Amino acid sequence: MRGLLQAGPMLVADRRVVAGLDEMKPAVRTVLVWDGGDRWWMGRTSPCTLAALGRALAQDGPAGWPVRHALNLDGGRSSELWIGPSVAGGPLTQRPEWNRVVRNHLVLVPR
Repeated sequence: MRGLLQAGPMLVADRRVVAGLDEMKPAVRTVLVWDGGDRWWMGRTSPCTLAALGRALAQDGPAGWPVRHALNLDGGRSSELWIGPSVAGGPLTQRPEWNRVVRNHLVLVPR
């Protein structure tokens, strides 16, 4: 193991919304999605609750394919997204002006 990343909760597990997700606290969120095969998707949302995000991901995958598992990475002030220029749609930085610099990073690279 090279490192750990605190994350959670799971939003979708085996294509079903995880029970007990919060319905009350909307926030900007960063989410990691997997189709169960070789497709991954990472994104940043507009303000929403964990329960609403779980329902949306279980019903209709953001990239046009079914979501098998989805993990909430963080919300609020820690939600930041940077996409490099070598990725379709990049370069892109989504960081509110009021946000402090995020010190923890998750990088997805092809093998």
